Amino acid sequence: MTASRVQNHATVTLICALLVIASLLCWPITIESANPDTSDNQIVFLGADKRLQKDAKALVMVYESIFGAGCRKPEVSDREIAEPPDKPGESVWVEKWTLNRCGDDVYYMITFTPTPSRGGTDISVAPPESAKD
Repeated sequence: MTASRVQNHATVTLICALLVIASLLCWPITIESANPDTSDNQIVFLGADKRLQKDAKALVMVYESIFGAGCRKPEVSDREIAEPPDKPGESVWVEKWTLNRCGDDVYYMITFTPTPSRGGTDISVAPPESAKD
């Protein structure tokens, strides 16, 4: 391996390790995602767009790699707006995602915080809640 590949691999390994440590401590994990352009004519708030959903799902899967109880193919089966934003595209909203973990449902509360000054949206995923709780 070249020196740059070794350094890139070490950086990725460090980032993954930090995500796992944060998950084990049950702290919400937050990432920043690019925000699509929002229209002033938006009437119905539909929640996260496809890119935000993809980024949030990646974070959920980090938790599943730790809390997933050996389930190899968990699937998001439902999403709903738990707390709508006061101003779509400008204020925080929360979505409740249902994940089917090999026959058992678990819920993730995902907070989306628009950050217009940086041109993106922060995504915070809380540790899963079991449907049996």
